Amino acid sequence: MSRNPLVPVSFIAGIGLLLASCATTSPQDASATLEQSLKAMGGAQLNSIRFAGTGTGASFGQAFRPGQAWPQFNLTGFSRLLDYPNGAMREDATRTRSEPTGGGALPLMGTGQQVTSGMMQGGFAWNIVGTNANAAPVAVAA
Repeated sequence: MSRNPLVPVSFIAGIGLLLASCATTSPQDASATLEQSLKAMGGAQLNSIRFAGTGTGASFGQAFRPGQAWPQFNLTGFSRLLDYPNGAMREDATRTRSEPTGGGALPLMGTGQQVTSGMMQGGFAWNIVGTNANAAPVAVAA
């Protein structure tokens, strides 16, 4: 059997992977998987969850010049804590500029970092940037 030289092997392999990814599990299989996850995490005894990481990002819509990419920043520290029994959340972030120009309300390149905290409990939310604490009622719904 001869192979068509216009159809690369990688294309055929890609089609095979695509078809394999279309296979679905039944709802009963998903329920069993969720139950196993719930038990592994402590289930009904789970009171809080915390995750943390680092990375990069960009400030929305504040390019240094029209048509340029949005200003990038380094997220040198990030953590979020969700406290379920108290209906509370805390998010802490530390950002530095990764380029010398642009907007984004970050310190200028080489002048330091921006440390922010956001907290919410019940119907109240507030943000802390540096030593300034501000109410953030719009964050409650989000």
